Amino acid sequence: MSKNRLYQLAKIFADQLFKSGAVRDEMFRRARRHETASHLFTKERIPTLTEEELRGFFGQLEAMQYFFDFDDLIAGAGIDGLRSALCTLITSAEDGSLGNNLKNSFPIAGQGAGPGLISQIINARFPQKYWVYSRETTPKQLRHLGFEIPEHQSSNSYTAAGTYMQQILESIMSAGAVSADYLIVDQFLWWAYWGQRSEPQAWLFSAGAEHYRNVAQLGMARPGQDSGDAIRWAAAAPRHRKEPHAGDIAVLWQSGQSRGIVAAGLITTEPDDGRVALRYTHVPSSIIESTELSTNPILDSLEILTTPHPPSYPLTTEQWKEIEKLLVASPPRPPFHLHGVIAASLSSQGLHFTPLQIATYYTALQTKGFAILSGISGTGKTKLAQHFAELLPQPASPEPAVRDSIATFTVGLSMLKWNQFVIPQSMTRLFNPLPPNKKYQVKVHFEGGAALCTVSQFAGDGYPGMKFILSGPVREWFHETLALGDPFTLDPQLDDEQNLTGFHISKGSEHPEEFQQGDNHGSNLLFVPVRPDWRDSKSLLGYYNPLTSTYEWTDFLRFLQRAERSYKDGDGFAWFVILDEMNLAHVEYYFADLLSVLESGRYEDGEMAGLSREPLRFSFPEDAEGDLPPRELRLPPNLYVVGTVNVDETTHAFSPKVLDRAFTLEFTDVDFAAYPPQLNGDATAHDADTARQLLTAFTQDGTFERVDKGTIAAFVADQPEVRDRLQSLNNLLKSHDMHFGYRVFDEIVTFLSAAEQNEMFAHEEGDDPALDAAVLMKVLPKFHGSRGKLEAPLRAVLAWCLNPEIPDRVRIDGALANVEDTDHATASLQNLPFSHPRTATRTIRMLRALYTDGFAAFG
Repeated sequence: MSKNRLYQLAKIFADQLFKSGAVRDEMFRRARRHETASHLFTKERIPTLTEEELRGFFGQLEAMQYFFDFDDLIAGAGIDGLRSALCTLITSAEDGSLGNNLKNSFPIAGQGAGPGLISQIINARFPQKYWVYSRETTPKQLRHLGFEIPEHQSSNSYTAAGTYMQQILESIMSAGAVSADYLIVDQFLWWAYWGQRSEPQAWLFSAGAEHYRNVAQLGMARPGQDSGDAIRWAAAAPRHRKEPHAGDIAVLWQSGQSRGIVAAGLITTEPDDGRVALRYTHVPSSIIESTELSTNPILDSLEILTTPHPPSYPLTTEQWKEIEKLLVASPPRPPFHLHGVIAASLSSQGLHFTPLQIATYYTALQTKGFAILSGISGTGKTKLAQHFAELLPQPASPEPAVRDSIATFTVGLSMLKWNQFVIPQSMTRLFNPLPPNKKYQVKVHFEGGAALCTVSQFAGDGYPGMKFILSGPVREWFHETLALGDPFTLDPQLDDEQNLTGFHISKGSEHPEEFQQGDNHGSNLLFVPVRPDWRDSKSLLGYYNPLTSTYEWTDFLRFLQRAERSYKDGDGFAWFVILDEMNLAHVEYYFADLLSVLESGRYEDGEMAGLSREPLRFSFPEDAEGDLPPRELRLPPNLYVVGTVNVDETTHAFSPKVLDRAFTLEFTDVDFAAYPPQLNGDATAHDADTARQLLTAFTQDGTFERVDKGTIAAFVADQPEVRDRLQSLNNLLKSHDMHFGYRVFDEIVTFLSAAEQNEMFAHEEGDDPALDAAVLMKVLPKFHGSRGKLEAPLRAVLAWCLNPEIPDRVRIDGALANVEDTDHATASLQNLPFSHPRTATRTIRMLRALYTDGFAAFG
């Protein structure tokens, strides 16, 4: 095997070690085996081991699970004989006297006591020194990886295998698994043997344009980047009698009007429900179109060129090599400058924000969908929230236009993905109602023919109507004819008694002028001005009115439902609510229900994945009729709430409960030197591809904001100094009862992980500008009170900002030796070389307020 191929496999395997799934679970299982062996197999413990303890350990070994039985093992020598043999084996392993014939070090007469079992015992006890070796299996595994194993080494060649095991271990460690040992090497051998090939198989994955939206249309994809969503392969097993495996190559083919190859990638997971994950290897700047492939003498026979919708299928080696030449020859997709796109667009509209403010706002929302923008009036807080939302792709209108019995729709991602859409209630009133929850076949006429499709009446999520399911030739026509954002019309066909008999579907609009001029696109943004008289959640979530026997809806509740439906449809859109002047009323009163739901956590997997564990609950009589909300509504992760705050004497202060659950950004610094920026309205007119790339980057490939324990653990394991710094800060604040809890720790680390991915802090000053920004937002906002309460903890924060590892209280106290001369003390502090200058600057301002006014608060 080539070193490059071994490294590629090791990289895939190492990545899976730290992600959820079977590979990581197996790693943990083997780690527990090592813990058990380390506890039991010492010279002191072995003579006292009980049969139950021995049976429990041997039950963890593959050799016992699949080939032998514990009772057979001890039949010849009994428990005492097994203890004695173990003592001899462990002693030999410790002093390094194990030879090539392992049985010499494990003198027991029992079925199954061969090299496979013996090597698993010493591997579990000493995984850094000894590997697993089976006379039957290990040579096959090594040959499968491409190692040239002589036939005479096929039996009892434990020592000889060590060279190959060392190479594999080094490859796994260089691929990222820095703590790898021979337990993991054994796991890798089995993983590679059953799931990998020495030479990869190339596959052509065929799908509609919407399926690769994160590659070609929403794409932030670059070579070396992992796919955000699992890619559907859908190969027909009876036809090909094979399926893709990790290590194979996927060529992504996009059907529709722009037919061609959009990317290629290395498959990094085993198939799961017909889907695999990819790491992109080739992402051309434009599609390699079918017309170019048709003129290539090697590729003109591709089945995909002659069959409209074939299943995914394997390519020949010759075909893949020719496709790879075209991919290499095509220029790669140009780099996407995330920060530059946002900054240029804001500047073009006369909005002035520093790079740090943009980076902090963006990363805070990536971490948690609740941010508070605080500061003086007129600094553009609301404009920042509005304009950023408008930079992203906008969803289609939730209600199609119905006129003269014909409905005009806009093709959305959910239609393309799920092959269905909802016919609104305004159209269903045109014909006799269908019984609910039953499916019917109706004839659908389209350009070039007619076929049956399924419709069903339903009433759910506050959007009563009828579901139309595209199938067969109608579905093929839909995907071949229409693209994302195209209009199409639906005209019901009725008999003389107004019964529905079918539909006519066509591209375009029956009323083109109206379609072009009307508002046929919805908005991903809801602006909600907060009123001083808001006392409870009714102002946001509505209520049932017993006097009118109706539910009083709010725009906010309608918007929540659209966001939830969008997430369930998987269309990838982000939805923003701006609560303007959020502190004109007590936030704890009108926002309490949403705060509780936001902090309830989210489901990790299954149908509910991403949704809040606790729902918003709506109360109305059982016999209530009309337009009602669902009884329960769970908040989706694609919802972002941004509150703007002007701090003055007319507003309410935030409670610690609110501040603890949000990222709080301050906008108080004003610099007229670079103001006003040059206006250029055209700069905001980004093409659709740029908007989708921005959406893909912001939502982290459609995963949206989520504080994930696995991400936190992996980040801390890689950068333990972050935990040490936060522990140091918390220790300083604990003596003043100003310390923070696990939630704040998790959110700070998640913020740092997101910042590492988006690289928006890369050019900022300071030892760790992202950590500086996170502490400023998550720790300081709760500082509110008198000099007697805040002076000591604020001095402690400054000591930490000066040296997070060893907080320097002496220099801080020295600078503040004469606090009566406030200007001199402040200047002395500002001249210190702070590691975290932004947190230090804000802390100094608060200390100055304490010394001059006797009181200080963040904001």
